[in-house]
Amino acid sequence: MSMMRTPIPFCSTREKSFGKREKLLAILYDKKRSSYIIAICINVLVTVSALQRSIVYAQSPWLREYIELNTNFRTLAKNEFEKNLFKLMNNAVFSKTMENMRNHVNVQLVMGDT
Repeated sequence: MSMMRTPIPFCSTREKSFGKREKLLAILYDKKRSSYIIAICINVLVTVSALQRSIVYAQSPWLREYIELNTNFRTLAKNEFEKNLFKLMNNAVFSKTMENMRNHVNVQLVMGDT
């Protein structure tokens, strides 16, 4: 698959982000008029030479409630410590979900009787 150099994310759509104003998002939800959008993406951005296999999965906003709860607590925080705490709680959960467990290594230190 070869892509032309473009600042626009691959197959992006203009949608509202968390009920706010519209933004250009590269999301994996089912696209409205999906055949039209895919045709544009294929014609404009990429040239598909061969398709080996594809993956289909369902995407759900399972962390949304937790992130919004911490964001609300952060806006109601009285001091810098509480603001940083709720921000860190969001960042820690997000980074743990993105962590690649295959890169973990078990290291054991052995000390001799010298």
